[in-house]
Amino acid sequence: MSSSTTPVHAGSIQATLDFVSSLSLDEMSKKLGDALDLNFHDDVEGKYEEYPAVVGNAAGLRFALLAAPHPEDDIREDKTADYQLVAHSEVEGTVYALPTVDLSAYFANLIERRAGISCEPFSEQRSA
Repeated sequence: MSSSTTPVHAGSIQATLDFVSSLSLDEMSKKLGDALDLNFHDDVEGKYEEYPAVVGNAAGLRFALLAAPHPEDDIREDKTADYQLVAHSEVEGTVYALPTVDLSAYFANLIERRAGISCEPFSEQRSA
């Protein structure tokens, strides 16, 4: 690459899954952690401060498991006990024109096979 090449936004790996469960956040993080071979821990950075959340790292990906907000903090019209699992790669350095790859369907299948938890890729249309 020539020195005149302008870096663009780095491509990444991402996934977003939605699911409903009566399990507690601790129970769910244990089941998902076992399925994904990772250890979740409290979100001490506060990135997801509006949601009860646990985070973990595996295979170069950062995972966050978000639970429904506490009742006193829940301003949603449709108050459900949904969980959302998000994952993304953290690319360091200069990366040139890499695409973003969505692995939501892959992780949904893996979690269902390994943990017996039914989930589906996030859809903007469902959230609207």
